[in-house]
Amino acid sequence: MATDEPNQPSIHAVRYLAGRGAEAIETMQALVNQARDLLAGGTLTEADVTAYPWELDRSPPSDGRSHIWAASMHDYATGDGLTTTLYVALATNESAFRRQLACEFDREVANTARVMMGLEQLEKLEPSVAALAPMLLRERLLALDRCEDRPAVFSFLARTHANYA
Repeated sequence: MATDEPNQPSIHAVRYLAGRGAEAIETMQALVNQARDLLAGGTLTEADVTAYPWELDRSPPSDGRSHIWAASMHDYATGDGLTTTLYVALATNESAFRRQLACEFDREVANTARVMMGLEQLEKLEPSVAALAPMLLRERLLALDRCEDRPAVFSFLARTHANYA
């Protein structure tokens, strides 16, 4: 089963499912059958779709190149303290960047993160997040923005945690 052909499942996913046994395959087949019934019945509404718009968006980049994107996240829990996170990466658009965030964290974090495009946006972050972007990173991002020594993939993750309890 070649993955070069459109709509062909990944051989890794096939092997994973086969490794789970006949019962798992039957469960997956029942799921697929129910999904086909929903589509055929025409009863599937937008409210039934549990994917975020950025998970479904596969629009091509407008100018064909990756841009610098930054996300800031805060997680506060009483007794646990405050965690502040900065994630910077190259992505073709906001949807692609949020999908990267979902892989790094989870889909809920990716959906609620404050996301900005462009190197100049780092300066607009709140001070607690902007402090996580050291000068060396900013210099590297400036070079990336000018397409100097531009890798195919680039990401940066910084996190601080404070608990005063």
